[in-house]
Amino acid sequence: ALQCRTERALKELHRSLDSIARLRDIQERLTELVLRGAKLPSLTAAIATLVENPVLLEDRYGTVLSAGAPSDWSGPEPVTLAQLAKQERAFEREIGELFQLDHRAHLLTVPGEERLRLVAPVIVGNETLAVLSVTQALRVLSDLDILAVQGAATVVALVLMRERAVLETERRLQGDLLGDILTGKFESEEDLNRRARFLGYNLLHPHVLLVVSIDDSELLVKFGERE
Repeated sequence: ALQCRTERALKELHRSLDSIARLRDIQERLTELVLRGAKLPSLTAAIATLVENPVLLEDRYGTVLSAGAPSDWSGPEPVTLAQLAKQERAFEREIGELFQLDHRAHLLTVPGEERLRLVAPVIVGNETLAVLSVTQALRVLSDLDILAVQGAATVVALVLMRERAVLETERRLQGDLLGDILTGKFESEEDLNRRARFLGYNLLHPHVLLVVSIDDSELLVKFGERE
């Protein structure tokens, strides 16, 4: 009996050590991609390969930032959580809570889907910029996968921080976003939307442009100084 318990304990120890080694390998591979300057598509593709399931990265507005899938996946791209929230009003609150400061990755039962979703908020500073979600489609997600995706969300946050820093530098060099919109100084609408997202604006929603003409700028300056 003692020998059986010892053998079981050794097997459990070996499984734990194997899990730790695999988790470390995943983190090292993702970190290496970031250090090599990989962008979001390469990163989500790598995450999808590691967890053997489709991966989707979306921002708070439901815009797909990137997606990836294993080589043997032939199904459609997963529907964004924001779209699902619009279809299922009861699910909207649960989706909104993902953008609170909750660092945990956890499994969700998504209304309208037969498969579970593993979701992990991507947090930079005090702001949740995006949500990384993995659809349980090809392989059942394990506790190790939950830890791996949670770590992957941190790596994605580093890439988003890098992109934000690059965009802020571009903004200082190229001028104000509004000025670029008015003068048409942008490469494409996609580029413009990307810049706006990182500044906290969603250009997919209707906006009103108000142009004000100042007749007496000196008086305005004096008024500002009094305030």
